[in-house]
Amino acid sequence: MQANTITNETMHEIIQALLGKYPASASIQPEQAKPAAQPPKYRPTVKLKTELSRKTMSIAYSDICFVSTSAKAIRLPYIGELPDDLLAQIYTTAVEDFTIRELNSLAKKNRLEFQDVVSNIAVTLHLHPSRRQPLIALSMEVTTTNGHSFSRYAKGEMNQRQLSELLNRFFNRKKTGLRADICAQLEQQHVEYKRRLAPTL
Repeated sequence: MQANTITNETMHEIIQALLGKYPASASIQPEQAKPAAQPPKYRPTVKLKTELSRKTMSIAYSDICFVSTSAKAIRLPYIGELPDDLLAQIYTTAVEDFTIRELNSLAKKNRLEFQDVVSNIAVTLHLHPSRRQPLIALSMEVTTTNGHSFSRYAKGEMNQRQLSELLNRFFNRKKTGLRADICAQLEQQHVEYKRRLAPTL
Protein backbone atom coordinates (compact mmCIF):
# COMPACT_ATOMS: atom_id res chain seq x y z
CA MET A 1 0.00 0.00 0.00
CA GLN A 2 1.40 3.41 -0.91
CA ALA A 3 0.55 4.67 2.55
CA ASN A 4 3.67 2.85 3.71
CA THR A 5 5.79 5.25 1.65
CA ILE A 6 4.41 8.18 3.56
CA THR A 7 4.76 6.33 6.81
CA ASN A 8 8.38 5.34 6.16
CA GLU A 9 9.34 8.88 5.18
CA THR A 10 7.76 10.49 8.19
CA MET A 11 7.67 7.73 10.84
CA HIS A 12 10.93 8.50 12.63
CA GLU A 13 10.29 12.22 13.01
CA ILE A 14 6.64 11.72 13.91
CA ILE A 15 7.29 9.06 16.50
CA GLN A 16 10.15 11.03 18.08
CA ALA A 17 8.11 14.23 18.16
CA LEU A 18 4.87 12.71 19.35
CA LEU A 19 5.57 9.85 21.67
CA GLY A 20 6.38 12.54 24.21
CA LYS A 21 2.90 13.95 23.67
CA TYR A 22 1.20 10.77 24.82
CA PRO A 23 -0.19 11.08 27.41
CA ALA A 24 -1.03 14.80 27.49
CA SER A 25 0.75 15.22 30.82
CA ALA A 26 4.01 15.23 28.90
CA SER A 27 3.24 18.56 27.19
CA ILE A 28 5.79 21.35 27.61
CA GLN A 29 5.17 23.77 30.44
CA PRO A 30 6.63 27.27 30.87
CA GLU A 31 9.85 27.24 32.86
CA GLN A 32 9.30 28.11 36.49
CA ALA A 33 11.47 28.47 39.53
CA LYS A 34 12.47 25.01 40.69
CA PRO A 35 11.37 24.09 44.22
CA ALA A 36 13.83 22.62 46.68
CA ALA A 37 14.69 19.01 45.89
CA GLN A 38 12.44 16.54 47.68
CA PRO A 39 12.64 12.78 47.86
CA PRO A 40 10.46 11.13 45.20
CA LYS A 41 7.05 9.98 46.40
CA TYR A 42 6.55 6.27 46.65
CA ARG A 43 4.26 5.06 43.86
CA PRO A 44 3.27 1.39 44.10
CA THR A 45 3.91 -0.24 40.75
CA VAL A 46 3.73 -3.64 39.10
CA LYS A 47 5.72 -4.96 36.14
CA LEU A 48 3.80 -6.41 33.19
CA LYS A 49 5.30 -8.14 30.17
CA THR A 50 3.21 -8.95 27.09
CA GLU A 51 3.87 -9.99 23.49
CA LEU A 52 2.52 -6.61 22.37
CA SER A 53 5.77 -4.87 23.30
CA ARG A 54 9.44 -5.69 23.63
CA LYS A 55 9.52 -3.61 26.79
CA THR A 56 8.22 -4.48 30.24
CA MET A 57 5.53 -2.03 31.34
CA SER A 58 5.86 -0.42 34.75
CA ILE A 59 2.26 0.20 35.82
CA ALA A 60 1.51 2.53 38.72
CA TYR A 61 -1.53 1.75 40.87
CA SER A 62 -2.57 5.37 40.46
CA ASP A 63 -2.99 4.77 36.71
CA ILE A 64 -5.45 1.91 37.22
CA CYS A 65 -9.18 2.38 37.83
CA PHE A 66 -9.92 -0.34 40.38
CA VAL A 67 -13.64 -0.48 39.53
CA SER A 68 -14.43 -3.11 36.92
CA THR A 69 -16.18 -2.02 33.75
CA SER A 70 -17.79 -5.47 33.59
CA ALA A 71 -20.16 -6.94 36.18
CA LYS A 72 -19.10 -10.50 35.35
CA ALA A 73 -15.31 -10.29 35.07
CA ILE A 74 -12.52 -8.04 36.35
CA ARG A 75 -11.83 -5.46 33.64
CA LEU A 76 -9.85 -2.48 34.90
CA PRO A 77 -9.23 0.61 32.74
CA TYR A 78 -5.59 1.72 32.54
CA ILE A 79 -4.75 5.37 31.83
CA GLY A 80 -0.96 5.34 32.12
CA GLU A 81 1.76 5.44 29.51
CA LEU A 82 2.34 2.77 26.89
CA PRO A 83 5.79 1.68 25.65
CA ASP A 84 7.07 3.71 22.70
CA ASP A 85 7.44 0.66 20.47
CA LEU A 86 3.79 -0.22 21.11
CA LEU A 87 2.71 3.31 20.23
CA ALA A 88 4.71 3.04 17.00
CA GLN A 89 2.86 -0.20 16.15
CA ILE A 90 -0.48 1.47 16.87
CA TYR A 91 0.43 4.41 14.65
CA THR A 92 1.52 2.18 11.77
CA THR A 93 -1.62 0.04 11.96
CA ALA A 94 -3.83 3.13 12.18
CA VAL A 95 -2.22 4.66 9.08
CA GLU A 96 -3.03 1.50 7.12
CA ASP A 97 -6.74 2.17 7.71
CA PHE A 98 -6.52 5.49 5.84
CA THR A 99 -7.08 5.82 2.10
CA ILE A 100 -4.45 7.38 -0.15
CA ARG A 101 -6.67 10.44 -0.51
CA GLU A 102 -7.02 10.82 3.26
CA LEU A 103 -3.28 10.47 3.79
CA ASN A 104 -2.49 12.98 1.05
CA SER A 105 -4.93 15.42 2.60
CA LEU A 106 -3.29 15.07 6.01
CA ALA A 107 0.19 15.36 4.49
CA LYS A 108 -0.70 18.60 2.68
CA LYS A 109 -1.82 20.06 6.01
CA ASN A 110 1.30 18.74 7.76
CA ARG A 111 -1.02 16.70 9.96
CA LEU A 112 0.51 13.26 10.16
CA GLU A 113 1.21 13.35 13.86
CA PHE A 114 0.02 10.65 16.26
CA GLN A 115 -3.07 12.54 17.43
CA ASP A 116 -4.02 13.31 13.82
CA VAL A 117 -4.24 9.58 13.09
CA VAL A 118 -5.33 8.04 16.41
CA SER A 119 -8.28 9.59 18.23
CA ASN A 120 -8.56 7.22 21.19
CA ILE A 121 -6.85 4.26 22.87
CA ALA A 122 -8.83 2.43 25.56
CA VAL A 123 -6.51 0.12 27.51
CA THR A 124 -7.86 -2.54 29.88
CA LEU A 125 -6.24 -4.91 32.36
CA HIS A 126 -7.99 -8.28 32.57
CA LEU A 127 -7.53 -10.01 35.93
CA HIS A 128 -8.45 -13.68 36.33
CA PRO A 129 -8.35 -14.94 39.96
CA SER A 130 -7.76 -18.66 40.41
CA ARG A 131 -7.19 -21.20 43.16
CA ARG A 132 -4.15 -22.48 41.25
CA GLN A 133 -2.72 -19.72 39.10
CA PRO A 134 -4.21 -16.23 38.66
CA LEU A 135 -3.71 -14.68 35.23
CA ILE A 136 -3.50 -11.20 33.77
CA ALA A 137 -3.95 -9.90 30.22
CA LEU A 138 -3.87 -6.55 28.45
CA SER A 139 -6.25 -5.37 25.73
CA MET A 140 -6.51 -2.21 23.66
CA GLU A 141 -9.32 -0.76 21.61
CA VAL A 142 -7.95 1.80 19.17
CA THR A 143 -10.09 4.28 17.23
CA THR A 144 -8.64 6.23 14.30
CA THR A 145 -9.59 9.77 13.37
CA ASN A 146 -11.31 8.55 10.19
CA GLY A 147 -13.68 6.33 12.20
CA HIS A 148 -12.02 2.93 11.90
CA SER A 149 -11.16 0.79 14.91
CA PHE A 150 -9.02 -2.22 15.75
CA SER A 151 -8.15 -4.16 18.88
CA ARG A 152 -5.18 -5.93 20.42
CA TYR A 153 -5.16 -8.55 23.19
CA ALA A 154 -2.34 -10.46 24.83
CA LYS A 155 -1.82 -12.54 27.94
CA GLY A 156 0.64 -11.04 30.36
CA GLU A 157 3.42 -12.19 32.63
CA MET A 158 3.65 -10.77 36.15
CA ASN A 159 5.44 -11.67 39.35
CA GLN A 160 3.20 -13.83 41.59
CA ARG A 161 3.47 -11.47 44.53
CA GLN A 162 2.69 -8.39 42.44
CA LEU A 163 -0.36 -9.99 40.82
CA SER A 164 -1.59 -11.13 44.23
CA GLU A 165 -1.18 -7.59 45.61
CA LEU A 166 -3.03 -6.18 42.63
CA LEU A 167 -5.96 -8.53 43.32
CA ASN A 168 -5.78 -7.68 47.04
CA ARG A 169 -6.14 -4.00 46.23
CA PHE A 170 -9.12 -4.72 43.97
CA PHE A 171 -11.02 -6.91 46.47
CA ASN A 172 -10.30 -4.61 49.42
CA ARG A 173 -12.45 -1.89 47.86
CA LYS A 174 -16.07 -1.41 48.88
CA LYS A 175 -17.09 -0.88 45.26
CA THR A 176 -15.66 -3.38 42.78
CA GLY A 177 -18.10 -3.03 39.89
CA LEU A 178 -18.72 -6.79 39.94
CA ARG A 179 -22.05 -8.43 40.61
CA ALA A 180 -22.11 -9.38 44.31
CA ASP A 181 -22.27 -13.16 43.81
CA ILE A 182 -19.52 -13.14 41.17
CA CYS A 183 -17.33 -10.92 43.35
CA ALA A 184 -17.74 -13.31 46.30
CA GLN A 185 -16.89 -16.31 44.13
CA LEU A 186 -13.77 -14.72 42.62
CA GLU A 187 -12.60 -13.38 45.96
CA GLN A 188 -12.94 -16.83 47.51
CA GLN A 189 -10.74 -18.26 44.76
CA HIS A 190 -8.16 -15.58 45.47
CA VAL A 191 -8.25 -16.23 49.24
CA GLU A 192 -7.71 -19.95 48.68
CA TYR A 193 -4.85 -19.21 46.31
CA LYS A 194 -3.11 -16.99 48.89
CA ARG A 195 -3.66 -19.52 51.65
CA ARG A 196 -2.25 -22.37 49.59
CA LEU A 197 0.75 -20.47 48.27
CA ALA A 198 1.41 -18.20 51.26
CA PRO A 199 4.93 -19.59 51.84
CA THR A 200 6.01 -18.63 48.33
CA LEU A 201 4.46 -15.15 48.22
